[in-house]
Amino acid sequence: MRSKRFVICLGMCIGLLFLVAPVLTGTVESAEEAYPTKTIKVIAGFPAGGGTDAWGRTTATFLEKKLGVPVVVVNKPGAGSTAQLEEVLAKQPADGYTISQIEAATPLNQAKMKIGPDVRSEIAILGSLTYQGYMFGARSDAKVWSLKDFVELCKAKPGEIQVGVSSAFGTQAAIVTMFKSAANIDFKMVAYGGNAPLWKDFLGGRINFGHEGWMAFKPYIGGKVEPAMRLRPLAVAAEGPFPGAPWVPTYRDFGYDVVFDGFHGMAVHKDTPAHIVQKLRAVFKEIATSPEYLKKMDQLGRDGMEYRTPEQTQKMAAGMYELAKQLMKETGSK
Repeated sequence: MRSKRFVICLGMCIGLLFLVAPVLTGTVESAEEAYPTKTIKVIAGFPAGGGTDAWGRTTATFLEKKLGVPVVVVNKPGAGSTAQLEEVLAKQPADGYTISQIEAATPLNQAKMKIGPDVRSEIAILGSLTYQGYMFGARSDAKVWSLKDFVELCKAKPGEIQVGVSSAFGTQAAIVTMFKSAANIDFKMVAYGGNAPLWKDFLGGRINFGHEGWMAFKPYIGGKVEPAMRLRPLAVAAEGPFPGAPWVPTYRDFGYDVVFDGFHGMAVHKDTPAHIVQKLRAVFKEIATSPEYLKKMDQLGRDGMEYRTPEQTQKMAAGMYELAKQLMKETGSK
């Protein structure tokens, strides 16, 4: 009798498990599918108004459409574009609701300043887009018509000519340092702490030479721009003709092996749940490869951008880190 009761009881328990299991599974699945349900913040490492900021805000708009929740950009400049990583990893929960922008300048500055978190291993990268349109340019009234003219000017006035860059050890500073070494010339690099203040002085005539992306130069080229604000690109740090401005010569055209593959990307806390990371990576890739998005990038001056996977981005970041150490050695930085 007891054995019969046990069999009946066991049968009831098994039956109950079959009834409950779908409910429990459904609860887990629905919890995973629920993300996102509230506003997502994208933390930008540079002040508002620059090229990186514009890229981040445009990408945030596309993320908002795909994810169905508000996506807002919060500018947190500082520590050479690495302060935003500290915000994401040290001060915000690992829940996918705070995303950090990352760019080529991030590992460059980490190597220089020895601050983390390490972009090579301590974050979950969503993906990135490469970009080669970094340009050296002059004001139209500077009477420097080519990169050859600039080199001759520096040799005539060693250490006197000023070249503006947006940060002391960012992307532009790295390229300028590479150029200075390749051309064996001496000039003063002036770091502004952001694209906006650099461009204010560049357009205002307080500095005659600057290094920035094509996106920054583009609005100030052509006959419709008043003469006092016209700029003249002298060289681009690309392997070949830059799609957005194929008429601008490369550094290599003048005999200087200065090529720089920059990138713009996004990342979240490394402890973010796997299903959220997977979803964000899929959405980022969908956006970054869509014709609508790439057309918008072209309009912003980010011509020729190409999607890179998280693994490819991590490899690029490691390369930037090694480049920074090389530049530190060459320039005597500590």
